[in-house]
Amino acid sequence: MMKSAQNNGARKGLRSVKNLAALCVCALALLCGCDMFNVSVPEYLDEYTNNAAGVSWEFRTTWLSGPESKARVIGPGSAENPSIIEVTLRNPRKYNLEVGVQLYDTSEGAFISCEPETAHAEYKPHDTVLLYINKAELGKKYRFRLTLSDGLRNFTSYDLPEIKCNTPPEPAESLDVSSATGSTGEIPSASWTMITDGDHEDVCRVELRFQEAGTDYGNKVFTLDSGVWSCKGEDLGYEDPSCLWSADFPMAISSLYDIDNYHFAVILYDDDGFSSIAATAGFSLDTSPDVSILTADDGDTGRVRVTLSAIDGSLKADSIWYKTGDGSWNLYSSPFSVDSGKLVTAYSKKSGYLDSGKISRVCISYGSVYVNPEYTGTPDGNTGWFRENPVRTVGEAIDVWNAFYAASPGETAQAVIVLLNDVTAGNTAAEANALTEITDFDGPRLC
Repeated sequence: MMKSAQNNGARKGLRSVKNLAALCVCALALLCGCDMFNVSVPEYLDEYTNNAAGVSWEFRTTWLSGPESKARVIGPGSAENPSIIEVTLRNPRKYNLEVGVQLYDTSEGAFISCEPETAHAEYKPHDTVLLYINKAELGKKYRFRLTLSDGLRNFTSYDLPEIKCNTPPEPAESLDVSSATGSTGEIPSASWTMITDGDHEDVCRVELRFQEAGTDYGNKVFTLDSGVWSCKGEDLGYEDPSCLWSADFPMAISSLYDIDNYHFAVILYDDDGFSSIAATAGFSLDTSPDVSILTADDGDTGRVRVTLSAIDGSLKADSIWYKTGDGSWNLYSSPFSVDSGKLVTAYSKKSGYLDSGKISRVCISYGSVYVNPEYTGTPDGNTGWFRENPVRTVGEAIDVWNAFYAASPGETAQAVIVLLNDVTAGNTAAEANALTEITDFDGPRLC
């Protein structure tokens, strides 16, 4: 009995020592935390029990890192397809927070209120804020700040890192190889068109890669100097008004080959290090998968839900870029909605591959064009695709469908024309049921 009592006492003493040690560790952690943040114990406790604050952030949508600049890059975006950043909060008291958005103004040298059209925040009680970047300008850098308040007091604001809006250079087009006379005889000459102004005024390098019968034959890198693209004393040629750029191959045409055995690629680089690659058909380099554009009715909104993908077997593109109408290119992240009748164009990119060709599709809702001779509204880009905005004649409906098929090569959807009113209105009673003649229809099927 004596021995058992001694053992119990020893165990109790050991537990006391452990509890004391644990208490010392907690106190040490608390003191270390206070020392780390240079605050007193009461201030430290208040910060982590009574305050709300931003802790971390991450992109919820697709973004890119500039290959050379290392900048965090997003596309211009839109209200329908914004870039989204998720901010995690520390909010132990579960305050119902009011979250504001500020934007750093370089001209003011301070943060100012951000317009909702540019970005807005959504509070997800009680530990998350979603920042929606609805509209960004190409080439511009953004620094956002979230302000936090419970309506009675303001908590410490949360600053996000700098974000830049950019799109890769648009791939060169109209690539061709022709024969030219040089100092060493007949030489291959490369020509192409490229965009280096407007949305792509940040293009800073043009690299040409040459091949002879499938074998690499060197390259040339041109940089912009006082408005002239030059490489070691050689300038790019330019022909106006065709807008064709040109440069000679670094070799003469061999007696073993004809001109069809010479190919080249054009690689355009911008300030962030993003690039685009285009080449003649015989250039020995695989191509990123073509983009598939899938559409579906977006509920009862009269709009079209668009889903993009670029996969060929096990090969998947690194990124997909798209634009609606004549707008700027955007980085695809998730399905988005467009007005019925809108043209969507897309292409894909993959490192080490040629950029895919551009695929275009007119996105329509319901697959019908509506006709009402009594409609008095003003026509616009979507005229005909909605009951509320019909065309006035069957002939105009045919024109709408023909434009759709012309802009969507390979499209096999049947054309539907819906008559909302009597298209023979105004005729005599004897002709009231007369048929309307359908002419000049170019689509696969009309019903």
